[in-house]
Amino acid sequence: NAAVDIALEQKAHKLIFVTNAKGVFYPSDTLLRQLSVKDARELLAKPKAVNGIMRNKLEVSIRACDCGIDRVHIIGGEEGNLLLEIFTCDGAGTMIYSKTPYEQIKRAEVGEINDIMEILRATISKSCFDLGLVGKMIGGFWGLSVDGDIHGCMQLIDHQDCNIIEIACLAVTPRYENLDVMRRLLEHALGYAGAKKRQ
Repeated sequence: NAAVDIALEQKAHKLIFVTNAKGVFYPSDTLLRQLSVKDARELLAKPKAVNGIMRNKLEVSIRACDCGIDRVHIIGGEEGNLLLEIFTCDGAGTMIYSKTPYEQIKRAEVGEINDIMEILRATISKSCFDLGLVGKMIGGFWGLSVDGDIHGCMQLIDHQDCNIIEIACLAVTPRYENLDVMRRLLEHALGYAGAKKRQ
């Protein structure tokens, strides 16, 4: 596909296909927002799961990712879709990725302390959090990362003596406050507590 060849020549990190469909659907009434290359291959292997032009687009997207493009987006041509796909959490179509997921909840790293401090100070209180204190507790922080940027965080404190996981410092950037980020963080906390057999 010429678009892939041009993207590779330009060393692009993203490739966007604008089509007459909103993205990849499976089942037929469910838009798949994100697919890893592995997931995309498995979907293509299912009989009649993806047909016609969309099958071709998915095959080309896999090829692009295999050749070094980080993410390929398949979106419909409606006005505003491009901005929604690039600048919002849910997007407007389907994204196929080859490396780390576009959106993930992960344990915070030392290099993300400033991002977490910024979220906490903006949403809870400017005076409550000290950089050194948060730095010492960074191992207990989790963040919701969107395209490599932290937009939500929480601290999970394991009280082993009373078999409880405490949730603290739950905060979300104003830009993402209406996008179910808190719900997703809380669901992750419940899963984490369940895995450790805590309440």
